[in-house]
Amino acid sequence: MNQDLLLCNNVDEDERWACVRAVKLNESPFENTFIPLTYVYLFLKIVATPILFYGFYLAAFCSSHLTSNILKYHVLNFQIISAFWDILCFFITEPHGFFPLIAGDFRGIAYKWFHIHPFICVIALVVSASLLPAAIFQTLFQKIQILLSPGHPFKLKRKTFVLILVFMYHLCLCIHLPFAYFLFINTQQAKGKLVMQYPFISDFLNQPQMLAMTYRDDWIANAWVTTIFWLGMIYMIGAITIALASWLYVNNRNGSQRTKKLEKKLLMILYFQTFSPFFIILPAFSTIYVIVYFRIWFCQDLIDFVIALVSTYGTWSTITMILVSDSYRKMTFDFLSTGRPPRPQYNFRVHHLHGHSTVAAIGSERFRHFSISVSKVV
Repeated sequence: MNQDLLLCNNVDEDERWACVRAVKLNESPFENTFIPLTYVYLFLKIVATPILFYGFYLAAFCSSHLTSNILKYHVLNFQIISAFWDILCFFITEPHGFFPLIAGDFRGIAYKWFHIHPFICVIALVVSASLLPAAIFQTLFQKIQILLSPGHPFKLKRKTFVLILVFMYHLCLCIHLPFAYFLFINTQQAKGKLVMQYPFISDFLNQPQMLAMTYRDDWIANAWVTTIFWLGMIYMIGAITIALASWLYVNNRNGSQRTKKLEKKLLMILYFQTFSPFFIILPAFSTIYVIVYFRIWFCQDLIDFVIALVSTYGTWSTITMILVSDSYRKMTFDFLSTGRPPRPQYNFRVHHLHGHSTVAAIGSERFRHFSISVSKVV
């Protein structure tokens, strides 16, 4: 290994770190084990997840039967599991982020702290994510909804909460977009292996134009990062618009029919943007470099944990969906909070007609009116 590292001194400065990385990868005992597993994970996350989302939503919106709410409910559970799956995978591959293959180093917290082979951890995660009951997380969402209720002493307006969540999610995504440049441009083939060229701290300090650091003379790379940056700015403007649209939807319950139709269209745009495969892939990919970038200076475990929580789109979009959508809020709060349908409350009225008394029990709106005839006692 030492001889191979000495050979890396003969290559160009821009490719030296990639050469060193490739040599270290050759010594990794987990590389051959993780490559097929990572392909399976990428397929499930990038291909299978959007297909399931769109399939469930298409079936739910096209169906006029009771199964529509059931399908939406399962979509909600699947979204929650997907979000926490991202967080769990982050801890497994702690040094570099969500996707083990791109990171190249598979020895994360599970190996360094507990000396557990990552293959066992991935199998355990697959099983737990498949069998994880959504009721565990519904308790958390119910607490949030109680916090938003009018009777709570620390009342938080629903419109404020929705705006904060939606805006923070898209703001973090916009910040991550320029760093996607490093992921796509600095990925190189060195000795037949896929590696990433991570810059040292001296590269950032010596080069003022950080985004054009590695390929500073390559106009294609500069054009690419410029495109990514402006796409992020355009997306940020759209995110603010959609956040305002969701606020309008929440606060205009008694508006005109025309306004409500407009609100529903804007809400559908919000759903599409949240679940679009492009916006699923890009935050996860660009987050990898952000984690490596920040851990150079700051506390590693804390900043990694914060970035992982902020970067997981599923958690924030799920909470936003619950707060905005009536159907989700009713299913998760009205019914699941009690575990049974609400009891009807009756108002009794006695009417004397032709020697008989008619007792009318007027229940809630969910139950039909009915009457009971009894004999009058003389």
